[in-house]
Amino acid sequence: MHKTINHHFPNLYSDLGELPDFRRKSEYGMTSILMGAIGLFLFKETSRNSFNLDREKEKFSSNYEKIFGLALPHMDTVNRVLERIEVEAIEKLKETLIKQLLNKRIFHKFRLLGKYFKVSIDATGLYGFAKEPYEGCPYRQYKKKKVWLQPVLEAKLVTENGFSISIATEWILNGEKYDKQDCERKAFVRIAEKLKERFPRLPICILADGLYPNKTFFEVCKQNNWQFIITFKDASLKSVWRTIEKELPNYPKNKKKLYHAINPKKALVFNYTWLNEIDYNGYEIHWLETKEVTKNIETGIKLERRFVHLTSFKLTAQNAATICHHGRQRWKIENEGFKNQKKEGYALQHKYVRKNLTAMRNFYQCLQIAHLFHQLAVLTLEVKKYWQQSTKLTLKQMFKEISALMLEGQIELELIQTNYLHKFQFRY
Repeated sequence: MHKTINHHFPNLYSDLGELPDFRRKSEYGMTSILMGAIGLFLFKETSRNSFNLDREKEKFSSNYEKIFGLALPHMDTVNRVLERIEVEAIEKLKETLIKQLLNKRIFHKFRLLGKYFKVSIDATGLYGFAKEPYEGCPYRQYKKKKVWLQPVLEAKLVTENGFSISIATEWILNGEKYDKQDCERKAFVRIAEKLKERFPRLPICILADGLYPNKTFFEVCKQNNWQFIITFKDASLKSVWRTIEKELPNYPKNKKKLYHAINPKKALVFNYTWLNEIDYNGYEIHWLETKEVTKNIETGIKLERRFVHLTSFKLTAQNAATICHHGRQRWKIENEGFKNQKKEGYALQHKYVRKNLTAMRNFYQCLQIAHLFHQLAVLTLEVKKYWQQSTKLTLKQMFKEISALMLEGQIELELIQTNYLHKFQFRY
């Protein structure tokens, strides 16, 4: 992590220090405060209290200062700053970091058709409350009770090798006056504006689930010159399904079959069927159905799965398999993204602050930045080679060992300094 941060973001500390500081006097500068907030998630502490308890131990604080060259502030001090600093400031920092990676062409080898960066869009629930925590928090009314739930919509850049990186965030919140509550579809229009404003020339292909086939989505993609591959459910857009049923028999050649041997006992068979140039309210879309059959060669037992997509790419026998393969990577926002952050030590659903919405949103952005640093560290080919050599070591176990080292070990400052002298290739 130390090498990763210094290699990819040599100006990180100056970027942190440039964030507006509203305080007159303080023992800690903004760089120390914000690095402390990011460190909360870098070390997967799961709560502010846990980080404070570690901070009180002399070896942990000493090791932290040697690694980062900064003092570690108390998390209450960090919280007071995050309660007042503008949310857009930390989001702007995240944007700066992403642009630095794009300029270094870190993700270029994973582009769709050698051009398009895949951006998966999805929402997830963060917190639940028995009482209204702050004005505008969405709620759900049941027969006997009312509960408040805070969801967030994410746009994450996803790649085949496992990256799922937040590049834009939109909180689903009710306004002061509203007839209907805010929802994921409304939030998509807002997050699309952010994406276009922040990355105006980035060639984007939107990946999304079955909620998104609608006129608004198609219009947003058309206006922004974005491509898309989205899940298409059987109950969606009935007029499109009628067109498919009517026109598909006229194109018997729009089919392709591929075989793939997993091992001597199992094989995969992919059956692709497609239909181009379907009109939906003036928008031209293309339909692709994939039937994946897993066959046990010894027993003859077959397991079939079906995937259906709508896309802006005109389909051919040459690109059908590619479009399906990349469309299915939409799941990475849920697995490598939300699930990882909820289950693998980041404690995404933990309330790091309960009532202050500004601090809540700022802690969330610090989590996303820490997750970015982790992915850049563990997804290198060098680290993957290390995993392959160990049959039992897991990422979870490695972080346990890191925590043990920080708490009970003694990191030598000379080792940190000479760390720069050893070459390390950041290849993904």
